[in-house]
Amino acid sequence: MNLGLISLIALLSAIVIGFVRKANVGILCIGFSMILGLVYGIKAGDIIKAIAPIVGGKGGGKPDSAMGGGTNLLKVDDALAAVDDFVAEKVQ
Repeated sequence: MNLGLISLIALLSAIVIGFVRKANVGILCIGFSMILGLVYGIKAGDIIKAIAPIVGGKGGGKPDSAMGGGTNLLKVDDALAAVDDFVAEKVQ
């Protein structure tokens, strides 16, 4: 893979990670895309604010990075799946 392609992938990507620590859920949104943010107005903090309530919590952050958490361990998969829906709705 050449450097140009890697740079293009980096411009188009956002990384959302869900994890469980003891009895709590953590959600991070890092490495947020310049294109998603600038062109579509999607901010990492907005994603976390939208999905953290799914796990019974709250969160927020900056346009390029955010974090949140909650207590409903069984909803981590649902929260991560909601990221696709959130971004798809904004990109439409």
